[in-house]
Amino acid sequence: MKKIIFAAFGLFLMSAYAQAQENLALNKTITASSEWARPANYGPDKAVDGDNKTRWSAIKGAAESWLQIDFGEKTKFSKVVVNGDYADRVAKYSIEVSDDGEKWKPVVKEVERECNQSKSSVWEATFKSVKKRYVRLFIHSSVSNGNPCEASICELEVY
Repeated sequence: MKKIIFAAFGLFLMSAYAQAQENLALNKTITASSEWARPANYGPDKAVDGDNKTRWSAIKGAAESWLQIDFGEKTKFSKVVVNGDYADRVAKYSIEVSDDGEKWKPVVKEVERECNQSKSSVWEATFKSVKKRYVRLFIHSSVSNGNPCEASICELEVY
């Protein structure tokens, strides 16, 4: 009997952990500062579709850009995971949160990172848990082969 109770408790813990690891951004409402529409659709919805073969790209030549997720209600989270494009471009970013989509507070402020231009990369930002309706990845600068360029993101995940 003790083994059954222990096994059931173990399954409960695994289930709770799996739920805690659910990507809260998947298929949520997302907007962007801009989008590159040619030669194909690079809209912001591509960054939350769960498909690493699609991507959002800011309009060509954009210096700063952002992706903003609306959870529809206040949601608790503490981590943002970014799957970069085929050539990792994000050089400096912040993670910001908001209750109304107008007033933003940084939870991760102006992080500079070294881009790996030869391949895509997955990187994450963790912070003290917050309960907010909106989260925004604000990209201060992006580069390609050492030159400024538009940002491009395959997936933006929130946990």
